[in-house]
Amino acid sequence: MARRSKNDGTKELAWMLTIMTVGIVLLVKWTIEAIVWIFKAIAKFITWVSNKQEQKKKINNITATPFTNNKIKEEILNLPEPKVKEKLNIFDKSIYNEMFPIQIRSRGENYFEEGKIKYYKQTDNKYTCIVKGSEDYKVSILFDENSDEINEMNCTCPYYADKNNNCKHIYALLYKIKCSNNKEKIIEEIKEQLRGIKEMINKTQQYINSNMSHFSTNVINDYNSYIHSYDYKYNIIENKLSNKTLEDTLIKYLEELVYISSDLKHKIKKTLENEQSVQQQVIHSNKNKDSKVGLTEVVAGIAIADYLTRDKDDEYENESEYTEEELDDYGLEDWQKDLVRKGEYNPWNFEEEDLEEDDYYYEDD
Repeated sequence: MARRSKNDGTKELAWMLTIMTVGIVLLVKWTIEAIVWIFKAIAKFITWVSNKQEQKKKINNITATPFTNNKIKEEILNLPEPKVKEKLNIFDKSIYNEMFPIQIRSRGENYFEEGKIKYYKQTDNKYTCIVKGSEDYKVSILFDENSDEINEMNCTCPYYADKNNNCKHIYALLYKIKCSNNKEKIIEEIKEQLRGIKEMINKTQQYINSNMSHFSTNVINDYNSYIHSYDYKYNIIENKLSNKTLEDTLIKYLEELVYISSDLKHKIKKTLENEQSVQQQVIHSNKNKDSKVGLTEVVAGIAIADYLTRDKDDEYENESEYTEEELDDYGLEDWQKDLVRKGEYNPWNFEEEDLEEDDYYYEDD
């Protein structure tokens, strides 16, 4: 009989050790891969958070531009006009509105701007001057010692001397005493608002140009559309800016510019925040990636070029120089408004013979 070989389990043990070794190697390999994947994920997350913070910082830097150096901030939109004047450190002349009709106030203010006040003199609380018109009129105002209240005022013009009506000559002197620097301060703030708006738009354009592939065509087109609209609005105000513009109208311009700055700020912020979502779509879409980005750049480039080369002069051609609200501020009659609309007169330059004789016959120049 043949002798059987004794099975001492060596082979089984060898196989078991081999399997265990392979298992341990695979486990170590998978563990290392898992750790590497986790570290990569953490690194990507940190990079994403960092980029998000950097993007937010850049957007905030851009949208904060209009209100950085201004006396008037966004809260003006919820403030009454006296508070606005207080922030600008200008005298609120509206406390005298009941003493002077709107026509008299506007003409007196223009007399001051036209330099018709001569021989101005102050003695304690009394102010005197000569107002030059068709004749020279002596004007004086006496204030209460401890307030802005007027105790006494006089003028040698027929409108005041014969009918005892407060005239534009008195208001011209009053405006010089209390408001001589008002318009300068308002116009300075308006120019600062305009500078802020333009700088914000320029910074936004630079940011978009540097990250063009991160924005969709629709976002770029929408941006160009509303920028064009606001550019038109603030240019109208800038073109009308003048010392001969009534103070109340300048205040309205300032309030409108703050509204434009605020509204534009929020629109731009929303536009720039669209960058991240579009950027993620580009990263996760490998198919035809280069062609898609190229198309976006071409379309967006055409849209921006169209905006930059658009002739703005054509837009202002049919725009009336003065709004209805401004004409009302000047206290003009309907027929006078028609002349202003036709460009035949400036609203501040009407001669007294153009006024209704019954109402203004004595309001001589």
